[in-house]
Amino acid sequence: MCIRVSVEIKLKGDKDKLRSLMVAMEPDNVNLPEGMTIEMNMESGQLIIACEGNIERIPSILNTLDEMISLAKSSLNTIGDKM
Repeated sequence: MCIRVSVEIKLKGDKDKLRSLMVAMEPDNVNLPEGMTIEMNMESGQLIIACEGNIERIPSILNTLDEMISLAKSSLNTIGDKM
């Protein structure tokens, strides 16, 4: 039996800055551990980051999300927006 875990982060803000953030974070979504996926999209003025994986991957998912939150915060500070 396979149990999947899914976590979403929703960031609200200026659409152009969020779109820039999404583009900046895309290169980090490659070479993921087997069974893990990351999807990002813009919806209703929000950048939605969804990370999903097998339950065995919870530590990897949490580490990945922590890295993405840090990158998002750093990137938004660089382009002049606070989280």
